[in-house]
Amino acid sequence: MNTPKKDKVKHRFSPAEAADYLRQLADALEQGHIALRSDELDLEGEVKVKEELKTKSDKTTLKINLKLVSPIPIPSPEEAAAGEAGEPEQDGGFVEITAGEEEPAESEGKASYKKVKKALGKSFSAVREARKQGGMPEAEQVAAFLADARALCTFDKAKYGSENYPRFLAALERLEAAMAAGEAQALDEALAEVAQCKSDCHGKFK
Repeated sequence: MNTPKKDKVKHRFSPAEAADYLRQLADALEQGHIALRSDELDLEGEVKVKEELKTKSDKTTLKINLKLVSPIPIPSPEEAAAGEAGEPEQDGGFVEITAGEEEPAESEGKASYKKVKKALGKSFSAVREARKQGGMPEAEQVAAFLADARALCTFDKAKYGSENYPRFLAALERLEAAMAAGEAQALDEALAEVAQCKSDCHGKFK
């Protein structure tokens, strides 16, 4: 029998600090990757969110629970045909399984859009975390992030937000120049612009 694995972390924040922490968590969810103290998770499928507010005497508790739900497997055409030929399925609720539009396939040594995006989320988080700790990120970290970011812009289709690429690439140029010059403030401004580009793009295309 498998023993459930738990990694429980408690924090005590001011309201402003709590808001900042939740923003970082939202960024991690959006990027599809969460790092805990003893484990790292690549997120797929759905995330169920449950909020609970309790007030007792002079104590108020707000609990936010996130539950990761594995994606429902999509049956192959052969399995679907076999299911239609067999007995009628029991009503399992209002769930309809449809095959989504395929991601660009990996070909000629080029990774898929999904893999590049996931790698970009990790490398961007590494650079931001280094600045959060007060130091300059390692050159290798920045190089990895720039490579991932520019690779993403090779998927030149409107559905990937290609109209936003010029602004995004310009922010990358400023970031690279700030890193080369060792200018922390300029680097922070460039990172903020990159994050804003991402937010604006996701707001329009997600």
